[in-house]
Amino acid sequence: METIHFIITGGTIEASAAKKFLITHGTYTMAETARYLKRNLKRKDATVVLTGSFVPLTDIIRSDGGFNTGFAVAQLQHLEPGTYIAMNGQVIEADKAEKIIHEGKFAPRIG
Repeated sequence: METIHFIITGGTIEASAAKKFLITHGTYTMAETARYLKRNLKRKDATVVLTGSFVPLTDIIRSDGGFNTGFAVAQLQHLEPGTYIAMNGQVIEADKAEKIIHEGKFAPRIG
């Protein structure tokens, strides 16, 4: 994503009457988008969850996209306001999420 996409996404959330948002996102820049939203959203009543798939949907048998989306929807119902990444059965706060490419997952950043 480019800066304009961050601004558009944030503006959409700011302008909405909804309080819960699920964003499906490519994994290459998911953590960057999550951190941008956490830092720049003025609303403090919004719960934003980003999710996606490490295994492309072109491989529908092995894709983790369906699981991650279902998991994210379930977590969205219970999370406190804030910005999160929900992938592979775990929820990570936006400012703590790190993509570990060689393991095909997100994990909390250490340090």
